[in-house]
Amino acid sequence: MQQFSHLDKEGDAELDALAPTFQNALCSKPSSIRKSETKWPLSTNVNSMSDDPLMGVALWCKDIFPQGEFDGFYRKLVNHAVNYIERDPNQLVITFDNLAEACGRHYARDAWATKFIGDNGWSHVGIFAGVTTWFRDQRLIDYLLNLKAEGLFRYYANVALAGTSMGAFGALAFAHLAPGSAVIAFSPQTTLDQSIAPWDRRFGRV
Repeated sequence: MQQFSHLDKEGDAELDALAPTFQNALCSKPSSIRKSETKWPLSTNVNSMSDDPLMGVALWCKDIFPQGEFDGFYRKLVNHAVNYIERDPNQLVITFDNLAEACGRHYARDAWATKFIGDNGWSHVGIFAGVTTWFRDQRLIDYLLNLKAEGLFRYYANVALAGTSMGAFGALAFAHLAPGSAVIAFSPQTTLDQSIAPWDRRFGRV
């Protein structure tokens, strides 16, 4: 299990800084399924897609809509959502929204690191957060446990869970979904229990 706690910023600029460490932490090399060169930043810049007939559409939707290149799904769970894109059978990356991305309302919203993972040809499960509850939502928990029971995570030779800040907490908390997986946790909050960390009052009552 790998943890990185030296970065504490959130947002698009952070993704640029984390990208090399994120890539080096995964054992799997970029897949030959998608041969496009990795480009930064990891986040989606809708304005850069002006020549795209699907301008303004999230990257995950482009991949799995009826004419898309890959199989997958999107599932809305009241305050959370899960999307899955099936690419490389050797590497699955599960990512979690960070605090800055949670509650985002733009339609072209992608899960954290979507572009980076897609450019490398890896399969992806993206966890979206519509609330800042650090993924402590029973409906989301039950849904991910069902995916585990159905064998989704066992299908892959290598599984990594990743996130930053609140998303890093999610990656650590759900590592049990894939025993033996790698966890890439940038600046994680490891507890919100004020009896354990009484000095940390940044997040109020969750």
